Amino acid sequence: MALSPEQARGNNVYPQRHTIGETLSRLPGLYLRSIFTPSPRTFAREAEYARWDAVWLQVAILIIVPSLLGLFRGLFKDTSVGIAANSNVAFFTLSALTVGASIGAFILKVIFVPLVFFTGMAIQVLVAKSFKGPQGSYLQQCYTVLLYQVPLEIIGGIIIFILVIFHASTFLTSPIVTIVLFCYGVWLNIQVVRGIHRLSPGRATVVVFVPYILGVLLVCGTSMALAHAIYNGLRNLLS
Repeated sequence: MALSPEQARGNNVYPQRHTIGETLSRLPGLYLRSIFTPSPRTFAREAEYARWDAVWLQVAILIIVPSLLGLFRGLFKDTSVGIAANSNVAFFTLSALTVGASIGAFILKVIFVPLVFFTGMAIQVLVAKSFKGPQGSYLQQCYTVLLYQVPLEIIGGIIIFILVIFHASTFLTSPIVTIVLFCYGVWLNIQVVRGIHRLSPGRATVVVFVPYILGVLLVCGTSMALAHAIYNGLRNLLS
């Protein structure tokens, strides 16, 4: 592809556009670099490739792959408890409930994953723009964050699936895997913000944590309001 004069003069020499097929073929390598050799410079360079179809493609992966892994985990749990599938009606009932619950969870994922993701990215960009200096775009923020978020989600799902297969999944193992990957993802998010928005580590940390703080406050406020409504409802019912 031809390069623009602006690109040819700079150090970051990239083609302006990729087809969706080229983007898809590049994703595995990008995922490996984002997970194993991350740096602000790496994410800043890759932001030059940002395009909306690549963002939506990765959001779809973020929804579909973990949902399939969750369905397989549920079905495997049904068959791993020693139930004779060809002679036990309860097995078919349990399998149907598992699939039904998975479909319901998938529908919720289709709604809430994009909503939560794009809202969180919007908050991060707004906070980043409150610090003066060169700023990346909302598109670049979404694209580069997905470069580590998608593989981490897949890795977490695969690890938990393997634990289920070998009957090693306990009350603690799955949360531990989730927490470890979450903490690593937060650190990677900070590297993304540093690279995209040219911010110091301290300011990038603030940008990353603000959406989480707002989310916790929202959940706490909603929980308190719900508890208050239930309490008033029960009191009126019993009075």
